[in-house]
Amino acid sequence: MGNYNLYNEKTLEELITMAENLSLKKADGHLTLMRFGSGWKIFFGTPVIDGGTGRDQLSAQIKYNSVRDGIVSLLNNTDNVV
Repeated sequence: MGNYNLYNEKTLEELITMAENLSLKKADGHLTLMRFGSGWKIFFGTPVIDGGTGRDQLSAQIKYNSVRDGIVSLLNNTDNVV
């Protein structure tokens, strides 16, 4: 993971702030963090919950064991936009 060591030194609050700031550039400020029984899904953008594509958009997202892992992955892969 490219900058994992750099991100590992950050607090969760700092990582969330970094993701929020990046979401302003990547997805008009939209940042989604969802907790499911099986893990976290974290990505730029907002899934279309009311339409038929929302489930597909959520299913396509990688599942993470922790919110920290998901945010670090998101910061390393800034193309993860719904």
